[in-house]
Amino acid sequence: SPSAKLLELTALIEGLGPLVTTQMVRAFVAIAAANEESAGVNLADFGNRLGLPSSTRTRVVQALSVKRGGNGKFPGLDLVLTAEDPHDARALIVFLTPKGRRFWAALKSALS
Repeated sequence: SPSAKLLELTALIEGLGPLVTTQMVRAFVAIAAANEESAGVNLADFGNRLGLPSSTRTRVVQALSVKRGGNGKFPGLDLVLTAEDPHDARALIVFLTPKGRRFWAALKSALS
């Protein structure tokens, strides 16, 4: 039923931790969907698609990464990782971690 699916989805998201925001979930879904189409997504491109300013997309990706915060000392969710774009050293590409791929699969499974 739709209610059961919604409860399953919310339980999955709550399982990530108490500090997860809807903006983080929205960004993760956009990154995960883009990673299905190609290996990695350009940070600026994904942010522009979601209408996120540069500072916001950086903060959200840091929270979704292994470490977050200005100096990286706070734990993140370990759902994504970033790497330098081989075609543009000023750009970052965002990939899913193994945990991110498992979480994406669980979200999609909850919807089917």
